[in-house]
Amino acid sequence: MRELLRLLIHVADSQMARERPSLVTRTVCGLIAGFFMLAAAGCGVAALWIALLPSLGPAGAPLAIAGLLFVIGLVFLLVARRRPVLVVADPAADPRHPSAGSPLSANRSALLLALFTAAFQSGARR
Repeated sequence: MRELLRLLIHVADSQMARERPSLVTRTVCGLIAGFFMLAAAGCGVAALWIALLPSLGPAGAPLAIAGLLFVIGLVFLLVARRRPVLVVADPAADPRHPSAGSPLSANRSALLLALFTAAFQSGARR
């Protein structure tokens, strides 16, 4: 606990604390809140363990709690590993598309009309 207080005092006295006091305040408050939430979760697990003792016995209650915590951890692990999917409605709007920066891709119909007119005019002159 003493080391944690030293760390908090060091962070509060740093250059970043002078430049961005709200960021440091939010970070420290977030760490303290996380500590209290972790303590509350521990108390909740202990209460659940005590509540399950009469029905599952001294061996079944810890196994049930361990299984529940394992499943919750697995869900968080799978959510953390999920990669976002890039969905682009128009492939030409994707910056990786070959014609993304081309002004011709935005006006295809005007370009085709201009090409058709030019071809028609060159054929009419002969």
